[in-house]
Amino acid sequence: MSDFEINFEWPVAKYEYQPAAPWYVLPNGNVVRQALSREKAEARVLGDPPRLPLGHLVRKGPAKMVRSKPKAMDYAVKLLVERKDAPLHKVALTIARTIGGLTLEDEEELETWDELAGYLRGIFKGHHEEFGYLDAEMMGAEVDPNNNPPLIGSVGIFLDRDKTGKFKLALKPEDLPNALILYAARMAATGTIFNTCEHCNTPFLSGGSGRDKKRGDARFCGSECRWKHHNEIRRKAKGK
Repeated sequence: MSDFEINFEWPVAKYEYQPAAPWYVLPNGNVVRQALSREKAEARVLGDPPRLPLGHLVRKGPAKMVRSKPKAMDYAVKLLVERKDAPLHKVALTIARTIGGLTLEDEEELETWDELAGYLRGIFKGHHEEFGYLDAEMMGAEVDPNNNPPLIGSVGIFLDRDKTGKFKLALKPEDLPNALILYAARMAATGTIFNTCEHCNTPFLSGGSGRDKKRGDARFCGSECRWKHHNEIRRKAKGK
């Protein structure tokens, strides 16, 4: 990847989470009202599966254009794919306040973030080879079912000039979802794979390039789970 750069700028602003209202409109138009406090409503929103709409991210104040650093983009991909115990709205807020929201709108649904997280996870699990029209069109990609491999995102190809005036090749995604897809694809192409922790069953990414990357054959999402797993084995052995 050294012969070109990913040149991506996107508006970044302050965002706040707006939980879903404690009511739900059924497909037939009937309204089901929930006698819930805000805390209980949020608990239901963030349940698995969610029993209410997931809520929204709302932009507060002006936005400024920011050129996101590769490390920040890789970290955003990691946050969305792994999720761990963090509620979706907290993950989305962390990313939106750092590299921007998924759209240019002042308000965006959390369902969009959930769909993108599933799409990115599918890239690392190899499901991109099975993506059909629905998944591809959701992320803005036009896919011919006879193509192999399938198109999973879209970027622009540009010739920029460096400080000396020489041409340099740059890839410019058209929006943040496609930028995150590009970074996820690059991570997958350089050896990053999807794993599940043997202790807590939490999904995590490992392998790839960089000193701070977990080994590709990592069995645990972190040191704490590794210690707990081996301590449990030792306790069971002593109990025999």
